[in-house]
Amino acid sequence: MTSLEPIPDSALKRLGGELAQLLDDDQWNNTEKRYLLPALKEQDALRAEVEALTKKLNTANANHERFEREWYLRGDEIEALQARIAELEAALTEIANYAQERSQGPTVFDALWDVRSKALMALRGEWT
Repeated sequence: MTSLEPIPDSALKRLGGELAQLLDDDQWNNTEKRYLLPALKEQDALRAEVEALTKKLNTANANHERFEREWYLRGDEIEALQARIAELEAALTEIANYAQERSQGPTVFDALWDVRSKALMALRGEWT
């Protein structure tokens, strides 16, 4: 689909000059006032509206691209943090299990398991 290009002002003025030669001065003044001047004003208004809408569209596209980029980066950051929490959880569990194997009673294990639970809650933002 092709779009129609607006007629340049210079072409309209040239056309107006040629029409003026064909019409006498009174007819030309009436024609210019009734048809050409309003058409030129409307064309200028439409051109300004297209420019304003184009600027708004460009701004909206830039904001969308920035948001989308930040969204994906945030997702990568969340995945990395979740992986780190899983690593720390495994390490804390291993420490608690090691303490239970080496201790004579459940007291040390229970204390370490409580520390592990609180640390994991802090990492996940569940405990303050």
